[in-house]
Formats: sequence, C-alpha cells, structure tokens
Amino acid sequence: MPVRRTGRAEIDSRVGAAESGPVRLHVAAKRYLCAVEPGYYDQLSEASRFTLTMQGGPMSAEQAGRFAALPYAGDAVALRRWDERAKDPQAEVPGFPRYRGLLLGLIQRPVSD
Repeated sequence: MPVRRTGRAEIDSRVGAAESGPVRLHVAAKRYLCAVEPGYYDQLSEASRFTLTMQGGPMSAEQAGRFAALPYAGDAVALRRWDERAKDPQAEVPGFPRYRGLLLGLIQRPVSD
C-alpha cells in the first residue's frame, strides 16, 4: 500500500518550504497583522473578519512575538498584504500568458522525496 502524504508534505516536495511556508502561515499572518498593525482589521472584508473569529482572533502580544520569530513570517506577512490587494475589483491584472512561463517552470521542477 502506498504511503499517503499530507497536502503540506506534497506541496513542500514540489516547491520547497521557502515557497510553501508563507502559504502555510497565511492565517497566522492575518491574526498577527490584526494584533500589531492599527487599522489592519478595518481593511478586512466582512467574510475575513468572520473567519478571523473562527481562527482564534488577533494574536496576543506573546503569540505575535513567537510568530514574528518564525522562518517565513516576513514572507507570510507580505503574501497576506498581496492577498488583500488582490481583492480590489478595480485592479488591473495581466492575463494568463504573463504567468505561463512561471507556471510551466514550477510544474516541470523535479519532485524531491
């Protein structure tokens, strides 16, 4: 019987921890930003505010300090900010051809064990 891997392990094996780490910390980054950045909570959509309550709410000062010390925490915060900006319905976004080379390169990378 083949060994089943978690989604995180599968992603890590395909793109590496440096790429998957910020994604894994996405929720924690929202909780962190709500705790340390005045006004960040007010920028969240209604749905994101609701899910924040389900995800534990803003971090305590102690939790925020531990988060900030994690590998990829800074990248996770940057990713979170990009995600929030991506929700702008007026944003101009390049079409698929702009990303084709990047995507092909990612799927053609060797899979590590």
